[in-house]
Amino acid sequence: MPPPAPTAPTRSRLTDMPILLLTRPRAQSDRFAASLTGCLARLPRVVTPLIDIVQQPLTLDPTPYATLIFTSENGVASFAAQSPLRARPAWCVGPRTEAAAREAGLAVTHRPDGGTAEALITALRAAHPDTPLLHLRGAHAVTDLSGRLSAAGLACDEAVVYAQQEVAPTPEALALLAGARPVLLPLFSPRSARLAARMMPEPHAQAPVHVVAISEAAAARWRAARQTSADTVTVARQPDATGMIAALTGACERLSA
Repeated sequence: MPPPAPTAPTRSRLTDMPILLLTRPRAQSDRFAASLTGCLARLPRVVTPLIDIVQQPLTLDPTPYATLIFTSENGVASFAAQSPLRARPAWCVGPRTEAAAREAGLAVTHRPDGGTAEALITALRAAHPDTPLLHLRGAHAVTDLSGRLSAAGLACDEAVVYAQQEVAPTPEALALLAGARPVLLPLFSPRSARLAARMMPEPHAQAPVHVVAISEAAAARWRAARQTSADTVTVARQPDATGMIAALTGACERLSA
Protein backbone atom coordinates (compact mmCIF):
# COMPACT_ATOMS: atom_id res chain seq x y z
CA MET A 1 0.00 0.00 0.00
CA PRO A 2 1.56 3.30 -1.07
CA PRO A 3 2.29 5.86 1.62
CA PRO A 4 -0.20 8.72 1.95
CA ALA A 5 0.52 11.81 -0.06
CA PRO A 6 2.30 14.47 1.96
CA THR A 7 0.16 17.29 3.15
CA ALA A 8 1.12 20.91 2.63
CA PRO A 9 3.57 22.02 5.33
CA THR A 10 2.23 24.32 7.93
CA ARG A 11 3.96 27.61 8.66
CA SER A 12 6.70 27.16 11.22
CA ARG A 13 6.75 28.88 14.56
CA LEU A 14 9.74 30.83 13.27
CA THR A 15 7.84 32.43 10.42
CA ASP A 16 4.83 33.09 12.68
CA MET A 17 7.00 34.98 15.14
CA PRO A 18 6.58 38.76 14.90
CA ILE A 19 9.47 41.03 13.95
CA LEU A 20 10.28 44.06 16.06
CA LEU A 21 10.69 47.24 14.00
CA LEU A 22 12.63 50.02 15.74
CA THR A 23 12.55 53.53 14.27
CA ARG A 24 14.35 55.70 16.85
CA PRO A 25 17.84 57.10 16.15
CA ARG A 26 20.40 54.32 15.95
CA ALA A 27 21.98 54.77 19.39
CA GLN A 28 18.60 54.91 21.13
CA SER A 29 17.25 51.93 19.18
CA ASP A 30 20.33 49.85 20.01
CA ARG A 31 20.14 50.78 23.69
CA PHE A 32 16.43 49.97 23.83
CA ALA A 33 17.00 46.63 22.11
CA ALA A 34 19.75 45.77 24.61
CA SER A 35 17.32 46.34 27.50
CA LEU A 36 14.76 43.82 26.24
CA THR A 37 14.23 40.52 28.02
CA GLY A 38 11.97 37.48 27.79
CA CYS A 39 9.76 37.20 24.73
CA LEU A 40 11.02 40.49 23.30
CA ALA A 41 14.68 39.49 23.48
CA ARG A 42 13.94 36.45 21.31
CA LEU A 43 12.30 38.43 18.52
CA PRO A 44 14.18 39.16 15.32
CA ARG A 45 14.44 42.90 14.82
CA VAL A 46 14.96 45.47 12.11
CA VAL A 47 16.30 48.94 12.88
CA THR A 48 15.42 51.76 10.51
CA PRO A 49 16.05 55.17 12.11
CA LEU A 50 13.52 57.70 10.82
CA ILE A 51 15.14 60.61 12.69
CA ASP A 52 18.76 61.71 12.95
CA ILE A 53 19.82 64.01 15.81
CA VAL A 54 21.90 66.97 14.61
CA GLN A 55 23.39 69.48 17.04
CA GLN A 56 22.38 73.11 16.51
CA PRO A 57 24.43 76.11 17.68
CA LEU A 58 23.57 77.52 21.12
CA THR A 59 22.86 81.08 20.01
CA LEU A 60 22.32 82.72 23.39
CA ASP A 61 24.37 83.07 26.56
CA PRO A 62 22.85 80.79 29.23
CA THR A 63 24.69 82.54 32.08
CA PRO A 64 21.88 84.99 33.00
CA TYR A 65 19.36 82.17 33.48
CA ALA A 66 18.71 80.92 36.99
CA THR A 67 17.24 77.51 36.12
CA LEU A 68 17.72 75.14 33.19
CA ILE A 69 15.04 72.81 31.84
CA PHE A 70 15.74 69.67 29.80
CA THR A 71 13.06 67.54 28.15
CA SER A 72 15.37 65.06 26.40
CA GLU A 73 18.80 63.54 26.71
CA ASN A 74 19.58 65.01 23.28
CA GLY A 75 19.07 68.50 24.69
CA VAL A 76 21.42 67.66 27.56
CA ALA A 77 24.12 66.33 25.23
CA SER A 78 23.96 69.30 22.87
CA PHE A 79 23.98 71.86 25.68
CA ALA A 80 26.82 70.13 27.54
CA ALA A 81 28.90 70.01 24.36
CA GLN A 82 28.59 73.76 23.83
CA SER A 83 28.48 75.32 27.29
CA PRO A 84 30.68 74.87 30.39
CA LEU A 85 27.81 76.04 32.63
CA ARG A 86 27.05 73.30 35.15
CA ALA A 87 26.07 74.96 38.43
CA ARG A 88 22.56 76.14 37.55
CA PRO A 89 19.70 74.03 38.96
CA ALA A 90 18.48 71.70 36.23
CA TRP A 91 14.98 70.25 35.93
CA CYS A 92 14.57 67.09 33.84
CA VAL A 93 11.49 65.47 32.38
CA GLY A 94 12.25 61.80 33.03
CA PRO A 95 14.79 59.27 34.31
CA ARG A 96 16.76 58.98 31.07
CA THR A 97 17.12 62.75 30.78
CA GLU A 98 18.03 62.99 34.44
CA ALA A 99 20.71 60.31 34.08
CA ALA A 100 22.20 62.10 31.07
CA ALA A 101 22.21 65.41 32.96
CA ARG A 102 23.94 63.91 35.99
CA GLU A 103 26.50 62.21 33.76
CA ALA A 104 27.21 65.57 32.11
CA GLY A 105 27.84 67.14 35.52
CA LEU A 106 24.70 69.27 35.63
CA ALA A 107 23.17 70.18 38.99
CA VAL A 108 19.94 68.19 38.74
CA THR A 109 17.59 69.38 41.45
CA HIS A 110 14.29 67.86 40.47
CA ARG A 111 12.64 65.26 38.25
CA PRO A 112 8.86 65.14 38.65
CA ASP A 113 6.97 61.87 38.63
CA GLY A 114 5.16 60.99 35.44
CA GLY A 115 7.90 61.49 32.86
CA THR A 116 5.86 63.89 30.71
CA ALA A 117 6.01 67.56 29.78
CA GLU A 118 2.65 68.07 31.50
CA ALA A 119 4.01 66.66 34.76
CA LEU A 120 7.07 68.87 34.44
CA ILE A 121 4.97 72.00 33.90
CA THR A 122 2.79 71.15 36.89
CA ALA A 123 5.83 70.59 39.12
CA LEU A 124 7.52 73.80 38.00
CA ARG A 125 4.40 75.87 38.62
CA ALA A 126 4.07 74.38 42.10
CA ALA A 127 7.74 74.82 43.03
CA HIS A 128 8.19 78.27 41.47
CA PRO A 129 11.98 77.98 41.02
CA ASP A 130 14.28 80.95 40.55
CA THR A 131 13.72 82.74 37.25
CA PRO A 132 14.38 83.33 34.43
CA LEU A 133 14.15 79.78 33.20
CA LEU A 134 15.75 78.43 30.03
CA HIS A 135 14.34 75.41 28.16
CA LEU A 136 16.96 73.64 26.01
CA ARG A 137 15.01 71.72 23.40
CA GLY A 138 14.82 70.21 19.94
CA ALA A 139 13.47 71.92 16.84
CA HIS A 140 10.29 69.81 17.01
CA ALA A 141 8.34 69.94 20.27
CA VAL A 142 4.86 68.74 21.15
CA THR A 143 4.28 71.21 23.99
CA ASP A 144 5.00 74.96 24.11
CA LEU A 145 6.66 74.60 27.48
CA SER A 146 8.27 78.04 27.65
CA GLY A 147 5.10 79.80 26.54
CA ARG A 148 2.95 78.03 29.10
CA LEU A 149 5.38 78.63 31.93
CA SER A 150 5.68 82.31 31.03
CA ALA A 151 1.90 82.60 30.95
CA ALA A 152 1.84 81.09 34.45
CA GLY A 153 4.15 83.80 35.76
CA LEU A 154 7.47 81.96 35.40
CA ALA A 155 9.62 83.92 32.95
CA CYS A 156 10.98 81.33 30.55
CA ASP A 157 12.94 81.47 27.30
CA GLU A 158 13.90 78.62 25.01
CA ALA A 159 16.87 77.67 22.87
CA VAL A 160 16.81 75.07 20.09
CA VAL A 161 20.03 73.08 20.51
CA TYR A 162 19.35 70.12 18.24
CA ALA A 163 17.31 69.23 15.18
CA GLN A 164 15.47 65.99 14.49
CA GLN A 165 16.10 65.51 10.78
CA GLU A 166 14.02 63.00 8.84
CA VAL A 167 15.75 59.89 7.44
CA ALA A 168 14.41 57.64 4.70
CA PRO A 169 13.46 54.10 5.77
CA THR A 170 15.79 51.28 4.81
CA PRO A 171 14.92 48.84 2.00
CA GLU A 172 14.87 46.07 4.62
CA ALA A 173 12.17 47.89 6.59
CA LEU A 174 10.06 48.55 3.50
CA ALA A 175 10.30 44.90 2.47
CA LEU A 176 9.30 43.83 5.98
CA LEU A 177 6.22 46.05 5.94
CA ALA A 178 5.18 44.68 2.56
CA GLY A 179 5.58 41.07 3.70
CA ALA A 180 3.37 38.59 5.54
CA ARG A 181 4.94 38.31 8.99
CA PRO A 182 3.42 40.36 11.81
CA VAL A 183 5.32 43.50 12.76
CA LEU A 184 5.57 44.87 16.30
CA LEU A 185 6.11 48.61 16.04
CA PRO A 186 6.87 50.77 19.12
CA LEU A 187 6.23 54.50 18.66
CA PHE A 188 7.88 56.91 21.11
CA SER A 189 6.43 60.26 20.00
CA PRO A 190 3.67 61.76 17.84
CA ARG A 191 6.25 62.80 15.25
CA SER A 192 7.74 59.33 14.98
CA ALA A 193 4.19 58.00 14.62
CA ARG A 194 3.61 60.29 11.65
CA LEU A 195 6.92 59.36 10.02
CA ALA A 196 6.34 55.65 10.57
CA ALA A 197 2.85 55.87 9.07
CA ARG A 198 4.30 57.57 6.01
CA MET A 199 6.48 54.56 5.15
CA MET A 200 3.59 52.08 5.26
CA PRO A 201 2.43 50.50 1.99
CA GLU A 202 -1.21 50.36 0.99
CA PRO A 203 -3.36 48.46 3.53
CA HIS A 204 -4.11 45.62 1.13
CA ALA A 205 -0.38 44.98 0.53
CA GLN A 206 1.11 45.25 3.97
CA ALA A 207 2.13 43.09 6.88
CA PRO A 208 -0.12 42.89 9.96
CA VAL A 209 1.08 45.81 12.10
CA HIS A 210 0.76 45.90 15.88
CA VAL A 211 1.57 49.36 17.22
CA VAL A 212 2.55 50.09 20.80
CA ALA A 213 2.42 53.86 21.44
CA ILE A 214 4.04 55.66 24.34
CA SER A 215 1.06 58.02 24.73
CA GLU A 216 -2.45 58.69 23.56
CA ALA A 217 -1.04 61.60 21.52
CA ALA A 218 1.29 59.26 19.63
CA ALA A 219 -1.53 56.75 19.08
CA ALA A 220 -3.84 59.50 17.82
CA ARG A 221 -1.21 60.76 15.37
CA TRP A 222 -0.75 57.23 14.02
CA ARG A 223 -4.49 56.70 13.57
CA ALA A 224 -4.92 60.10 11.91
CA ALA A 225 -2.07 59.45 9.50
CA ARG A 226 -3.13 55.89 8.69
CA GLN A 227 -6.90 56.44 8.42
CA THR A 228 -7.55 52.71 8.78
CA SER A 229 -8.83 50.47 11.53
CA ALA A 230 -6.80 47.48 10.31
CA ASP A 231 -3.88 48.15 12.66
CA THR A 232 -3.84 47.02 16.28
CA VAL A 233 -2.87 49.91 18.57
CA THR A 234 -1.94 49.60 22.25
CA VAL A 235 -1.04 52.56 24.47
CA ALA A 236 1.54 52.08 27.22
CA ARG A 237 0.17 52.56 30.76
CA GLN A 238 3.06 54.85 31.65
CA PRO A 239 4.90 57.08 29.14
CA ASP A 240 8.45 55.82 29.56
CA ALA A 241 10.73 52.94 28.63
CA THR A 242 9.38 50.76 31.43
CA GLY A 243 5.81 51.27 30.28
CA MET A 244 6.74 50.61 26.67
CA ILE A 245 8.56 47.39 27.49
CA ALA A 246 5.60 46.15 29.54
CA ALA A 247 3.14 46.92 26.72
CA LEU A 248 5.42 45.41 24.08
CA THR A 249 5.88 42.27 26.17
CA GLY A 250 2.12 41.84 26.41
CA ALA A 251 1.75 42.28 22.66
CA CYS A 252 4.63 39.90 21.98
CA GLU A 253 3.14 37.18 24.17
CA ARG A 254 -0.25 37.52 22.50
CA LEU A 255 1.25 37.33 19.02
CA SER A 256 3.54 34.42 19.88
CA ALA A 257 0.88 32.31 21.64
